[in-house]
This record gives sequence, C-alpha cells and structure tokens, in this order.
Amino acid sequence: MLPRINEVLEVEFPKVKTRWNNQEVRWVNFSNILSEITASSTFSQLLNKETFAKVKTDGRTLYWDKLALIQDYDGTIKPASLDFCPDVLYQNSQLEGEITA
Repeated sequence: MLPRINEVLEVEFPKVKTRWNNQEVRWVNFSNILSEITASSTFSQLLNKETFAKVKTDGRTLYWDKLALIQDYDGTIKPASLDFCPDVLYQNSQLEGEITA
C-alpha cells in the first residue's frame, strides 16, 4: 500500500504534522521547497503564513484551494488546487519524535 495522508493534525510554518494511512504520524517540512521559490512562482503564495496554514488533505495528499490557475478544455482560465505528490511528501517527511533541527 502506498502511503497517503489521511489527516492534517497541526501546522507550524513551514511544517505540517500529518497522519498517514499506515497510521504513522509524520512532519512534512516545506523549508527546502519554500527556500527555492521565486516571487513569480505560483508557489510563492505559500510563503504567507496565513495562506500556508490553510493546508488541507483530500485523503491522498496536501493541497491548498485556489492557489493555482489552469486552462480548462474550453480555454477558460480557472482556479485550481495547488498540491504535491504524496510520495515525495512521504520521502521528505520525518516520523514524529525523529525531528532534527
């Protein structure tokens, strides 16, 4: 079974405490991702602590509502969720209690 995020437990910018479908509680640290963001990037909105705190899960991964734009089939531009691959999040997370500075 591939690990997926079932629940957001806590948010401490730039980290998110999560419960996974394998019952592990893990901290996902976005420090590295956020440090590489440019001002013109869609991801730059995550640098705002209030926006970052609005993180959600869909039972699979972490996402933020309406932070991205997509072009629909008819050509219209629409707001979309900004999400991350759950496999990458798992690989870059740490079990609670194993956090290092």
